[in-house]
Amino acid sequence: MRLGFTPLNARILDLQEAFKLATELELQFIELAFDVHEILPAAQDIKLVHELTRATGIGVTVHLSYIDLNLASLMPGVRENSVARTNRGLEYAAEVGAICAVLHSGLIPLRHELLLPYARAKLEQSLQEITPLVPIALENLALDSYDLLRGVNELEALTKSVGWGNCIDVGHALVEGCTTELQDGTSTGGLEFGRARLAEYVHGLSNTIHLHLQDNDGTSDAHHTLGSVNGVPWLLYKDWLRNFQGTINLEINDGADGVRKSVQFLRELVA
Repeated sequence: MRLGFTPLNARILDLQEAFKLATELELQFIELAFDVHEILPAAQDIKLVHELTRATGIGVTVHLSYIDLNLASLMPGVRENSVARTNRGLEYAAEVGAICAVLHSGLIPLRHELLLPYARAKLEQSLQEITPLVPIALENLALDSYDLLRGVNELEALTKSVGWGNCIDVGHALVEGCTTELQDGTSTGGLEFGRARLAEYVHGLSNTIHLHLQDNDGTSDAHHTLGSVNGVPWLLYKDWLRNFQGTINLEINDGADGVRKSVQFLRELVA
């Protein structure tokens, strides 16, 4: 099991501190956020990343930008800037030797039936303009009405059209299923729907190369310590996690201790 964590979620900006924690926990990689590099370039300097990876033997993955980014934007300037930032992120990922790069898909501020086909076309155009310098994992999102893609079939179709891989965020899947609206406008509600949607992603995506693990109760993307809430039914997925051949990243908002507890929980689960 190739296991890592995201320092940004764990409230760690000091890269040396992040690698120290990864070394303590015998992890295989850390996931760098390219948004951090855009905002504070020195915090994830390429030379520093190389020094730390050589010294520790710990690799990196990269989460590409998502702050103020929309690859499905109907506004030409916004979409073009989003493509340019994504390509810069992939250049960075290649320079630091990333195993893979995680990419969010597109947003639509007004989910109107007349605009949806145009937004989907713009998203497809954007993905064609992206240069995959490292393996790309398209992540499931669908946390609210702004997220364009819905469900495993839409994500699978788009992923196959560009020939990339996928990242399953188990917490995102749970929230999507719990908050999906029916055609009459009512919400499904209830963890059973979230857990059903998670199962659809696990069994329905054909090329999952990366995982984001977190826990929540289905109402929000809370990124809790694994097993700390009655959300993700971890026991159902212990064999899947044990046999998963890709990279598994912990996105935990509960600080370094939350990462430690999550690593222990996951290792005991799959032992």
